[in-house]
Amino acid sequence: MKIKKEVITMEKGIHLKDYKKIVGVQQIEEIRKRAAQLSHVRVLRVYSFSHIQKMILNLVLLMEDAGIKTEWKMIRSYAFKKPGRKTGHLKESRPAKGIFDEYDFCFIHGIQPIALVAFRTENPKWIWRCHGDFPRYWKEFPERISSYIHLYDAVIAARDAVLKNVYTNPIFCMYPSINPFSNTNKPLTAPELSSVAEKYDIDMDRPIIVQISRFEPLKNQIKAINVYHCVRENTPVQLVLAGDVHIEYPVSVKYWKKVESLARTEGIHLVENPHATEINAFQRMADVVIQPSVQEGFGLTISEALWKGTPVVASNKGGIPLQIEDGVTGFLAETPAEYAEKIMYLLQNKDIAEKMGEAGRKFVTENLMITRHVRDYLTLMQRMKPP
Repeated sequence: MKIKKEVITMEKGIHLKDYKKIVGVQQIEEIRKRAAQLSHVRVLRVYSFSHIQKMILNLVLLMEDAGIKTEWKMIRSYAFKKPGRKTGHLKESRPAKGIFDEYDFCFIHGIQPIALVAFRTENPKWIWRCHGDFPRYWKEFPERISSYIHLYDAVIAARDAVLKNVYTNPIFCMYPSINPFSNTNKPLTAPELSSVAEKYDIDMDRPIIVQISRFEPLKNQIKAINVYHCVRENTPVQLVLAGDVHIEYPVSVKYWKKVESLARTEGIHLVENPHATEINAFQRMADVVIQPSVQEGFGLTISEALWKGTPVVASNKGGIPLQIEDGVTGFLAETPAEYAEKIMYLLQNKDIAEKMGEAGRKFVTENLMITRHVRDYLTLMQRMKPP
């Protein structure tokens, strides 16, 4: 099993002091106080999915800034994967002996490296961090996941309900988080927005609907196109569908081609593999962001849109209703007609859309900042550390 130890360096916006103006001095002082009680602890984070890399790196950097010795390692070849996305497979290659012994806590992120716990030793506490849609994973691999998940000392998930029927050890509820200083979330100037709009031939004088998601059936960009046509009957809107296409997954490539064939209509803009700053710009120029997912783990692209004060209309799936309080921080919808109705309402009532955007930003500030994430991990380690 190839495990690469990454070298990290501090960069702008990854210091606790930078967050004082956003979350307040009290929260930063609380983090430093908790961290001081854990200054002797060594932490390891292991992951394999690239889409959670930035979040983990930001956590590592802030933990280091707080005084917690933290490292992260990326598995280059998956420990648990689905070749061809059809059959489950466990890669049995053994990590180097003693590789985990020097740590006090090992956090294993995501379903791919879950089997690493089979090589645990007595010293570290092993915690599995559930990312993505656990019910879907469990449905596909119940016996295989069960044989490993029970070897962990604790599990972290955004919703304990998805795990409490299959796991008996402690479950810690913990939302993901955003970094407001990242290229995806930092403030952009009007010229920067105009530059992105010009690049993709987007008319900023006409209403814009945006969905940011990797292209796959579960994200349901085809429904977004149907929603667009419903709204288009009443208002000359535009639709931006932006996200990654994973060429290593035939399902993703096939779905992209299907979406592409349906999007050959004036007013629909497809953006394949956008840069972080472009995602930022799309969410900021949007009048409404939509997320018609069939299944969803948490949906951080929703969090990012809410942070920018953009109202969101989304499905009532997975972790989405944890963020969208219907009628307050956004709207929940099911059919294309329901989406169109909510979108039209927001386009016709700018004052309500603005208030909804403010409520969304407030929710993210109070609940989904990475500093809260750091505090949650420190609290967990305090509870689990040996006496």
